[in-house]
Parts: sequence; structure tokens; C-alpha cells
Amino acid sequence: MSSKKRLLQLFGLPKDEIIFEDFSCACQDGILKHGRMFIAENYICFYATVLGFKTKRVINVNEIQDIKKEAVLGFINNAIEIKTKDQKSHFFCSFWNRESAYKLLYGIWKGEPLQDIDKENSSDKDDNISEQGSQSAGDSLVVEQSDVEILNPETSEENKELLRCILPVSVDAFFEKFIGDNAIFSYGQHMEKNGSTDIKISEWAENEELKCFTRECNLVIKVSGVPLRDTSRFQKIQTYKKEGENLIISSTSKVFDVPYSGYFTTEEKWEISPVEGSSDKCLLVCKGWVTFNKNTMMKKTITQRNEQGLKEDYEVWIGRIRKILQPKKPEENPNNSNKQQFEQVLTKNELNLNKNNPKDNQSKKVSKLQSSGKIVGTEDFKRLNQGITILIGLIGMIILLIALDIIIFNNNVNKLDLKIANLEKMVLSLTQQLINQNLTSSSTITTDYAIGQQNNINQEL
Repeated sequence: MSSKKRLLQLFGLPKDEIIFEDFSCACQDGILKHGRMFIAENYICFYATVLGFKTKRVINVNEIQDIKKEAVLGFINNAIEIKTKDQKSHFFCSFWNRESAYKLLYGIWKGEPLQDIDKENSSDKDDNISEQGSQSAGDSLVVEQSDVEILNPETSEENKELLRCILPVSVDAFFEKFIGDNAIFSYGQHMEKNGSTDIKISEWAENEELKCFTRECNLVIKVSGVPLRDTSRFQKIQTYKKEGENLIISSTSKVFDVPYSGYFTTEEKWEISPVEGSSDKCLLVCKGWVTFNKNTMMKKTITQRNEQGLKEDYEVWIGRIRKILQPKKPEENPNNSNKQQFEQVLTKNELNLNKNNPKDNQSKKVSKLQSSGKIVGTEDFKRLNQGITILIGLIGMIILLIALDIIIFNNNVNKLDLKIANLEKMVLSLTQQLINQNLTSSSTITTDYAIGQQNNINQEL
């Protein structure tokens, strides 16, 4: 079953109904439900799937009372409101291209010829292209502080040229710096700066069957405009080969987790050739196109978005390699400059040795340099060494004094321990004497008491 038949069956439309175009948008129904609007000859349809819940709307063109542009929150101009004769309002927002959608909706509602609408849309696109082209007048745009020259691409329907520039490196240097396994700025580093994660790139391996070298790149890229997703799995197969002095790099890319990902692949071809009359420059031509393996009415939209995405990525990549290719100015070391000045002074002094009073002239020049602080004299070095020696001696004396204090403290602690032990012995002996005296006195008192009792008994008898 074709895609058109599936849509007709999904919305319950007549078999002879013609679907002209579809647009990415959202329907405001309590919450925003992002999906797609399909504009047919007699119907306006909308379908969305959010968190497993499906939303489907079919509006008969004959039932439309009014179509007007609206703004979200009063200032975001990306919405269209459709009112029907039964006083129902259908509010759609988040359009990628609201003007094109509005013109098509309004034209179908009013019965205007679609050919005129297409001309208006095409003229708008031509205006946008002319505005972009006016920003880069002339045959080439020379970038300041760099030898990178951005040239106007040659137009072609197949293998569309997206970028043409001259780089200040040879073909071999271009491969070593940006394509090889040990590149100073590789494809993986570029994608990492773009926010990609889980980057896995194999090394280049020779393919005898294709007579070229191949490698595989697997990563997770950032995506926009996809409902409930901001990342997607991405795979790119790259090949390169040399054709004479030219380097040809081809690639096939596939995005897995976006709508219609199974319908197409993105093809790229980079041609790097030497520039005539210059051994340290090369011409880079980048081409890109989309190959479809299934029929879909989204072909035009997919192609436009892919081409735009490739152009933007190339521009970002060029901006990054400019910094690498830009020649760096050597930084001057102030110490080296002082040293050079000192050597120059010594050389002049040597030349003046044969003149009158060479020693006086030399001493005057050296003294001037010493007073200005540009060089350091021999006497200053001697003074510095003497100061360091004295400082080391003082530190040694301080360490020795600290060690003596520690030894004296330990001896005092030992003497104190002996005194405490002797004191303990004296206390124990005194305690024992007191105990013995108490026992003796108590026994004497007991004996006297017994004798007194015996005498009392004898008297009574």
C-alpha cells in the first residue's frame, strides 16, 4: 500500500482526493500535541501521537468560516486559527514555515489557483536566496586573518554543490590534518563540539574490492523539530581514494530515530585538488544530496532540510579549521630580549677594545645598563651569593637550637619522673605506718576494756 493510500485510509478520505502538501505543526487541545497537518483538495487533516495517545482531526474546506494568522502568547507569530461554521475553533501553532501553510490553506478555501500560490512561494524563496547572495558579492569572499577563500558553488541538480573554498594547505597536508587517523582536528572532534556523544570511529582500512580505504562512524547526534526526542543514533560510512593528484572522500549517512528515517540516506562527496601555480594550497568542493529508497510526499521537505543542515555544518567546520590554519605569531620572551641586548653590548665593547681607553668606555656602558636594570653585574651576583650563604647559615643555627631544646626538655622530663616515683614511695611508707599504729592502739583499748569488766564481776561476787 502506497503512502497516499495509507493517508486516505487513515483520515477516511475519498480515493480520488489529492493531497497537496504537509506541514509540521502542533494542535492546541488542552496541551500542545505535535504532529503533521495534511492539506488536501477538499479537506484539512491533522494527525499526532503523543505518549501513545492518537489525535486525528478532519476539517471539511466547505465548513470553514475563517482562516487567520495568530500569535502564541501574543508575540510568537507561528500560529494559524481555523474557525468553522459550527463555531468551533481549531488552533495550530509551531509551524516551520507558517507563511507557506497559510497561503496554501487560504488559497484552497477561497478557490484560488494553486499555480499562482506556488509562484508566490517560489518568489519568496528567490527573494531569500537573493538576500543571502547579496551578503557575499563578487566571485569569492576572502576571509581576513586567514588564507581561506569561500567561493560561490556551482549550481547543479544532481550531486548539488554546497561549498567551494580554497585552503592554505596542500592536498596531502589536508588529509593529515583533518582526515587521517592521527588528524589534529578529526571528524570525531568536530562532532563532539557539536554536542554529539558515544562517538566511535574505526581506523581507515583498505578495501581491495572497492579499491579504496573505508571507515565507519557511529555516534549519537542532537536533533531538533522531532517530537519527544532531542537525540538520535547516527551512522556514517566514509571512503577515500586518490585519483592522480586529487583526493576523493565519499560518505553515506543515515539517521535512525527521526520520522521517515527509513525512506532516505544522505550522500556526500568531497573533492580536494591542488591549486594551479601554488604548492601549498588546495581547492575543496563539497557536494551533498539525498537518495530515497521509498516514495514519500515528504521528499521535497526532507531534501531541503538535509541540504540546509549540511550547509550549516560545513560553515561551522570551516570556522573551526580557520583557527587551526591561521599562522601563529611567535611570542617574544622578555628574558631572551634582555639577553640579546646584553650580547649586543658585549659585542660592541669587544669592537671598541682597540680604541682609546677601552676599559673606561666599557665600564661606563656596563654601569649605564646596570643602573637601568637591563643587566646584572658581577658584583651583584657576588652579593647575592653571599646573602644566600648567610641565610643558609642562619637556618642551620635555628635548627640546631631547636634540637638542643628538645634534648633538654627530654632530660627534664626524665628527672621529673624520678621525683614523682620517689614521692609515691614516701606516701606508701607513711600510709603503712599509720595503718600499723591504728591497729596497735585498737588492740590496747580492747584489752583494757576486758580487764575492767572482769574486775567488776569479782567485786559483785
